[in-house]
Amino acid sequence: MPDALPNDAIKVIANVSLLIHMLISYNITNQVLTRAVHVKLFPRTANASTCTARLHWFFISLGFLFLSWIVSNAVPFFDNLTGIIGALLLSPISLMFPCFFYLQADRKGTLVTASGDKRTVSATEKTAQVAIIAFGAFVWIVGTIANIRDASNKSNNDATPFSCNVLK
Repeated sequence: MPDALPNDAIKVIANVSLLIHMLISYNITNQVLTRAVHVKLFPRTANASTCTARLHWFFISLGFLFLSWIVSNAVPFFDNLTGIIGALLLSPISLMFPCFFYLQADRKGTLVTASGDKRTVSATEKTAQVAIIAFGAFVWIVGTIANIRDASNKSNNDATPFSCNVLK
């Protein structure tokens, strides 16, 4: 496979940019998870600004960091794990559920405009929503099968957890 980036300086810039992107994404996700766990485990300190509250937050977020490291290193081909999770969840969440709930709201007569007036969905719009749901189901099934098949093919190589598994 040809090298897509022409020199080492560009590769460093690209890798640093990806690292910054991943750190920001992880930090945003970690804040939400840490908050949810903090509220469940230590409800009295969840909204406090005390040293104890900060220690709770620190250890919960450190636990998530450690758990993330364990999962990403325990799975020999982490890209397949994320591919399977994405295939199973992305299509329903981003394509199917919004259209389904929109059509359900129309069926129950609970759709309203920004001004508060009742609204109905036209036949053309309903057809488009159903087509999006069908497309989402297709992508959901095909994507999941493709990712599971790819993971199965890669598992035939001697991949071991906590090792660098690079396909050649």
